Amino acid sequence: SPPTAPAPAAAGSSGGARAVGGGRPVVDSMELANVALGWRDARVGGEVRSVLVQELLLSPRADGRLALRGAVVHREQTARFEADLDLPTGFQAPGGPFVANASVTLPGTVVKLAGGLGDARAGQGLDVTLSAEAEPVSALEELAGFDLPELRLALSARVQGDIGGVLRVPELALRLGESSLSGSGVVGLSGARPKL
Repeated sequence: SPPTAPAPAAAGSSGGARAVGGGRPVVDSMELANVALGWRDARVGGEVRSVLVQELLLSPRADGRLALRGAVVHREQTARFEADLDLPTGFQAPGGPFVANASVTLPGTVVKLAGGLGDARAGQGLDVTLSAEAEPVSALEELAGFDLPELRLALSARVQGDIGGVLRVPELALRLGESSLSGSGVVGLSGARPKL
């Protein structure tokens, strides 16, 4: 059943807006709580789906990066996330980088990402490391909405290249239950169809 929110309306705050030269406001932090989002899923006859954003907080860190944390509820399952971002540098400075370290915690599962883009605006210079562990994968059944195997999953990968161009996966390791796979690959995204 869809999650219930204490109040569907957003309880947002700037957390300390201040004015700088010229009277332009600068928002030091932003917080949302108990925001309910709903939509109709045409794949299942227009059934109403919903997500509850329990918490979303974006605030500056002492080192100038941005800290992001929050919790989202879907199908009565909670996903929690934390990240620190170099978002202002990447998108305000032409050709600047975008660097992120993020983790997402799901039922029985942890996903981590570290790395970023050398040129955020152009989508070039991608270099990220991704890892995921699920014990077992079936812990995600309620969230996914379908049956999943009672198997342990461990995934690690490094992805490099340009978004919309060529992506290289020089390091890939996947273990699902007693089965394992490792290797490398290249994916071309610039044509009409992806090439592997």
